[in-house]
Amino acid sequence: MLRLFILCWILLIAAPSYSYYQKDFNIPHEIAQIPEDIFLLGKSGIDLRFRNELVQDKSFEAFGVYPRYAGQGLTLSTQLNFQTALFMDTFVNLQFDHVAALLSHHFNSGHNSTPDKIEYAQIPDPKGTALTQAYVGFLGIPDTWILLGRQSILLDNERFVGKEAFRQTPQTFDAITLVNRSLKNVEFMYGYIFQVNSIWQGNPCAEFAFRQNSDHFLNVSSELAPFGTVVGYAYLIDDKALPFNSTSTFGLRYLDDYNLSNVNFYYVAEFATQRQYHNQPIHFNAFYTHFLAGLQGYGVDFKLGQEILSGNKAQAKAFRTPLASKHEFNGAADRFLNTPDLGLIDWYGELLLNYWNTELSVEYHRFDSQRGNASYGHEWDFAITRPFFKYYYLEFSFADFSGRNDFYYADVQKIWMTAGVSFP
Repeated sequence: MLRLFILCWILLIAAPSYSYYQKDFNIPHEIAQIPEDIFLLGKSGIDLRFRNELVQDKSFEAFGVYPRYAGQGLTLSTQLNFQTALFMDTFVNLQFDHVAALLSHHFNSGHNSTPDKIEYAQIPDPKGTALTQAYVGFLGIPDTWILLGRQSILLDNERFVGKEAFRQTPQTFDAITLVNRSLKNVEFMYGYIFQVNSIWQGNPCAEFAFRQNSDHFLNVSSELAPFGTVVGYAYLIDDKALPFNSTSTFGLRYLDDYNLSNVNFYYVAEFATQRQYHNQPIHFNAFYTHFLAGLQGYGVDFKLGQEILSGNKAQAKAFRTPLASKHEFNGAADRFLNTPDLGLIDWYGELLLNYWNTELSVEYHRFDSQRGNASYGHEWDFAITRPFFKYYYLEFSFADFSGRNDFYYADVQKIWMTAGVSFP
């Protein structure tokens, strides 16, 4: 805990934009003067996302999966949300998610949610209905937000805590969170999570769909004008259901950008240490680093980066991120949702083009072990997205991972065709 207090003190002294902490909510604009207006002035919305996902997975049995057949899943996610008007500085937010499998059911949705489809490749979008958000918000303290209940939590770039928004059912948390911005250009966030609701939370048959936790999160950011923004964090995870997830992580993240004649140069540097925490049965010390530099301008965004999650020759001593939005990192093919025992070095580059209201991205990853100087493989990712008529969009994306069989990382190809609509 000493490191936690030192970290906060340094950031508060350095105080002179806010951290990249985000909440998946909007503060109500309507204020109810009488109780009847709480619901009458409330705001509702609906989001629909239809997706056809195709997976060709050539994994070996020794890797722990047994796909004999390619996977195909046509799923429709329906998300309903309602937010009351603000009354006595308090509001309520509710969100329901329903995922239906249409026509093709030839996929294994994982975590024992489809035990009769285990021979098919995995597509973790299980059928089911879930109450994904149900929280009370209180805004009665100046420059402070307090949320209590089931909610989304997105911290920084979601490498450590996120909602896994790519999947049809999001990851949410039963928690209390507090955000304070009373100090100029400083944001303080504290959260306590007592249950993790995974992307399988809508399926009653899934294993570990809900996990009891006792987690403390601290995220403090400060702008060191004109030298960029520094974020310090401490994440203490005590997973009662899966003790191997229990870790204490302390880190610093620095980011800045410069404008050079209509071209923006930006960079990120991050370092974190991790060790066992509370009921973790394995004693270990691990580290994480991330370096990123990019240029953005004239509709083009080009970036290069390196991410390292350390490993150890001993089993299960690698750096882990159990609450992250994992699909966003280390390639869209999802081959490294868990860090290999020998660690992971991800060298990557991305080119993003935005013209004629259409976004095209091309991404390359080279994966090596952090120990042993071995290669796991490489991956190409492509995506094109086009919005229509304000509320609609179409997206096509493709991931092609070429692996090394001696590490049981066999080739994987995935295709996603998505159509969505969002009515606020």
